[in-house]
Amino acid sequence: MVCPEDETSTKCIVKTISTQNKWTFLVRPNYTVKAFLEDVARNSEISNFQLFLETSNTEEFILLNEQKDKTLLEIGINFDYDSVNNLLLHPMKEEDTGNEVTEKITINTLPMTDSMSDDDLALGASASPTEPADSTTIPPLPALMFKCDNMEDSKPLKARKTTAFVGLVNQAMTCYLNSLLQALFMTPEFRNALYKWEFDGVGESKSIPYQLQKLFLKLQTSEKPAIETTDLTRSFGWDSTEAWQQHDIQELCRVMFDALEQKFKNTQQADLINQLYQGTMIDYVKCLECGTEKSREDTFLDIPLSVKPFGSTVAYGSIEEALRAFVQPETLEENNQYSCDTCNKKCNAHKGLKFSKFPYILTLHLKRFDFDYQTMRRIKLNDKVTFPQTLNLNNLVNTSNPGFGTAAETEAMTTKMSDDCSTVTTDSGSALEEESCSATTTITNNEPDTQEDDEGIDMSTSTDHKTNTSHASGPFIYELFSIMIHSGSASGGHYYAYIKDFDSGEWYCFNDQTVTSITQEDIQKSFGGGRALYSGVYSSSINAYMLMYRRIEPQRNTSVMSKDDFPQHIKELAERLEKQQMDPDRNSADTMKVKVYFYNPGILKMEHMQIDIQTYSLFDVALTRAYNYHGVSSFYPKEDCRLVAYDRDMDCVVKSFEGHEQEAFGDLWLPYMTYDLLIETRQPGETFEPYEENGISVKVFTVDLETADVDGPFHVRTKGSRSTIGEFRELLREKLKITDVQPLDIAYKDDCVYFLRKDQDATGLNLISSTKVFVTTSGVKVGEESEVTFKRLTEQFSELIELYIVLPERDKETLEKMSIPAFKPKIPSRTATPVQETLAVVENGEIPGGSSPLPEPESNSEDSSLSDGDRTLVESLPAANTSSQSSCTENGEESDKQESEYTFKAYPCWKQSTGVKHEKPIDVMKILVDRRMEVDDLKVHLQEHVGVPKKFFKLMRKVIIPRELSNQTLNDLKEREGVYVELGRVLKLTEHLCKVYFLKVSDVTDDVEKLPYVCEWIFEDDTKVGETLVKLLKYLATLDEKYVHLVPERCRLRKMAWRGLGGVYHNDQIFGEDIHFNTDHEIVLQEVDDASPAVVTSDDSVLLLRRWNPSTLTLDPFREIAFGPGSELRKVISDLSGIPLEDVEYDKVTGAFPRNSLQVMNIQTVLEWSKTPLNNEMWAITDGSVYYYRDAKEELKEVTPEERRQLAAKGIFKSDHFSTGSASPRREKALKIYLDLSPKKQND
Repeated sequence: MVCPEDETSTKCIVKTISTQNKWTFLVRPNYTVKAFLEDVARNSEISNFQLFLETSNTEEFILLNEQKDKTLLEIGINFDYDSVNNLLLHPMKEEDTGNEVTEKITINTLPMTDSMSDDDLALGASASPTEPADSTTIPPLPALMFKCDNMEDSKPLKARKTTAFVGLVNQAMTCYLNSLLQALFMTPEFRNALYKWEFDGVGESKSIPYQLQKLFLKLQTSEKPAIETTDLTRSFGWDSTEAWQQHDIQELCRVMFDALEQKFKNTQQADLINQLYQGTMIDYVKCLECGTEKSREDTFLDIPLSVKPFGSTVAYGSIEEALRAFVQPETLEENNQYSCDTCNKKCNAHKGLKFSKFPYILTLHLKRFDFDYQTMRRIKLNDKVTFPQTLNLNNLVNTSNPGFGTAAETEAMTTKMSDDCSTVTTDSGSALEEESCSATTTITNNEPDTQEDDEGIDMSTSTDHKTNTSHASGPFIYELFSIMIHSGSASGGHYYAYIKDFDSGEWYCFNDQTVTSITQEDIQKSFGGGRALYSGVYSSSINAYMLMYRRIEPQRNTSVMSKDDFPQHIKELAERLEKQQMDPDRNSADTMKVKVYFYNPGILKMEHMQIDIQTYSLFDVALTRAYNYHGVSSFYPKEDCRLVAYDRDMDCVVKSFEGHEQEAFGDLWLPYMTYDLLIETRQPGETFEPYEENGISVKVFTVDLETADVDGPFHVRTKGSRSTIGEFRELLREKLKITDVQPLDIAYKDDCVYFLRKDQDATGLNLISSTKVFVTTSGVKVGEESEVTFKRLTEQFSELIELYIVLPERDKETLEKMSIPAFKPKIPSRTATPVQETLAVVENGEIPGGSSPLPEPESNSEDSSLSDGDRTLVESLPAANTSSQSSCTENGEESDKQESEYTFKAYPCWKQSTGVKHEKPIDVMKILVDRRMEVDDLKVHLQEHVGVPKKFFKLMRKVIIPRELSNQTLNDLKEREGVYVELGRVLKLTEHLCKVYFLKVSDVTDDVEKLPYVCEWIFEDDTKVGETLVKLLKYLATLDEKYVHLVPERCRLRKMAWRGLGGVYHNDQIFGEDIHFNTDHEIVLQEVDDASPAVVTSDDSVLLLRRWNPSTLTLDPFREIAFGPGSELRKVISDLSGIPLEDVEYDKVTGAFPRNSLQVMNIQTVLEWSKTPLNNEMWAITDGSVYYYRDAKEELKEVTPEERRQLAAKGIFKSDHFSTGSASPRREKALKIYLDLSPKKQND
């Protein structure tokens, strides 16, 4: 049976006719004949030869040289289990080229099969002839070969050859960064995907993907032996001091992946990290009585493997063994039994993990750094842990997962394994091979060595332990390609990487600036168990720390992208980098920085960004770059976009460039460099209008003299002064679809209102771009009322601005939750939604006849509500003294208020996509409004469209920092800008919005990091604390059932201090007089329980006490006391605890309450225990202070090593808090990548 491609390998033994030298190759089915011939030539050092494959008919041979484009499987190489393929190499002289050699070959010259020894059959891979090799050089390693046949004469030398790969300069201590970068660079799928990502032109120095892209491009194309990484680390937000920090390579991998995920959002690479590196596992608990299993699925990016079992002195021998231990379930028994819902009692159970899917790129982290609880120091574990170069993980996967493999694969998983492999079914549901979970084909020699014996080691697995050749069927078979190595001790060391080049199959050592070839002997040395004879803080050794495997999947496995296949933007970047490298001091004149505008319909705002465009790039390429940088694909296809010259000040198009898309950008743009570019868009079915230079774009409004209604704007382009009045009239009729029989009168305002003459042939149209032009078909007669009306309306509408109002969720449930009354006008409003004829205008997504980039509205089938994330205002009860009844009264008064003299018109709202994946569409409503109108008047008009009274919403302008529109005019707003409505109380000067947290002292444990958040509440001046407390509790009862039991007699309010609790607010105190609010004021709602005093007077200081028990190494729960005048703290503690007064010791604990920053093992020695009397009058006593106390005569418990380990396993103390002796370990700075600001800027 022929095995599936890449799931098995076979041996090809090549012998020469003349010398009988032989080479053994381990090959795969999808390996091409051409590549195989190149391997044979490289290892035989024979450049001109013919290679023949022996067939079952010993008199017939297949000439491989004639079938170079086929795979080895296609030409007849036998890939059946345990098969051997014999090939004959016939060296050719120059004069033999082209001659037929096959005729000269007879079966007598091919004693291949007969001469094959058992050792030949056991040979895994070899790379040199049997004859002694020249010891002065090392031949290049083949793609699938690793070991020499003749070990005596062909021992690998220590010399290393120069490679084509480029190193990375170590900035100081950035070897961990260099090693990871080289591993990612040598991962074809990661590198290719990164090249496909296109930089948007914003923040070049801070763009991590762009700087990583540049670095990879330099690594692939640079002629330098090594390149710098400073540009990349600057994009991390690191300064020069970060280069002197030692960090963990696995930690960097996670942090960098997190940063890339953030930067890849809303791009085609948004899910890249998950697609390549993310696997899934099941976290389960299974009752051993009823068999009920509860589970949840988790994801992982790497698998941390213990080098040693906890508490053991013997390490795992291989990663296969460590993986089996990783999924070995823990038994919950005795005091740690599982509470089973089915059995309704506590039962023994199994708790563990099982894999459901392994990632495409598998990352294994060997946890070589540990903590020695005897010496209380961090140590490095240098034990030997072997790992194969081909790894089968199918036996570790939960086969019950419906997504596992194909039907055939699933069936194969249930078939009987080899007799040599016993299987054990675990509670995780996985069949684990007891001998090996590896898919490595280790071919061992079971016969005694003979004179011409090969060593008989298949180095496709580099383990030295015996493995079985049985392969579990399934998709999860992996090949090793990266080994991250740590050389040093737990206190410091050096990282470098062994990485395999997938194209050649050769292994290289990437050690900062140096890249050299390595042998399999080097790889085996990385197993560990080296020269360090003991594990200690300063013991040092060289061993593998992190491994990367790639799944063998022919349909997905790819090679790195060649220069010819680079995307256009990468080719341009490569050209720039090449020019900079050739002449780094030259200020490139081939690059133009151009500002490109785009009206983003997702945020309803004109955006711009500056991008670099090569002068020799085609104009169409410039469009592609701008299109990608702005993310226009979320709204418009590229064919519906074009680049035009744009005058931002006048908000008009200067010129279009149709027909010149294939010309050089620099030649076209040079005359217009004083302008910017605009991505102009069109709706489906529309055509782009050519814009000639010196033309003008006007905004046209239609006016109905009878109803005083206005509509528009419609964007119309004219020839300007070259156009006659007649031509302009015909253009307006065409754009606005006005028939010839209808009258058409035109007016515009400059310093006063002008009427356009009806002389058709008159020239000199005195209009400028962005002029508002008003037209009417009502019929205007000179000297009559119609002329006066048209002039008045033109004057009135001349300050109109087009805005888009984004409406929030305003359904009944949302309003009730926020305690906001619905708007109920007493009288019909003139500002109600206009009549139906305006619907056609808006539903088309663009005003007819214009070039407005307003997107086409989406289907109205979507829910009209916004997501909860769009609500940022108060979502709690309004001010306590405001009721819905009084709001309704005020509501009615507002409806009767005399309306503004300025124009306001609203259009029906539509659904608009935000362009962000998985984000709900927003409700958008177009309005025409006079820019002279004040914000408060605008809110009066909007309240019936929003559905709530104006005092319950804000108008927000989304600039860099969103800010509320204050009570001023709308002059600062831009045309077509979005204004966001956010619900919530608009605070008065006497109102204060505060976050409220909940405290119950008896519930505070060491697991509580911070007090739970309850809600936001408006506290009002001139109200008593007791009254506010009553109303707050009433509201909380409706908010959540867990607060229903709270009553004012058992609750109090107090201040939340910076690092803990503040003073208690007494019920008779008044907000604004006795209690003053500051910025970000926060309040604690405390439930009084048995651990708290029931009554606290204004003279009391409220303190938190906690007893330390040295004999048991435990802390008692918190206890709150009212520390009154004349009291002495030690006496209070003695009365409370029963400790004799003379034995009471205490110390004040600083730190954020409720989080306990002290570790249990440190409390006895770190705190400064005191017997000094302390009374209420002393300055050190403040509300919310925390004091630990103890019995001075209580002896400290002696902790055994086993108890220390148990304490550590329970997380009761951390290793980095311990230090013995005079040597203090250097504090390691946390590894962070700052996506926006550096740490200094963040602190500022």
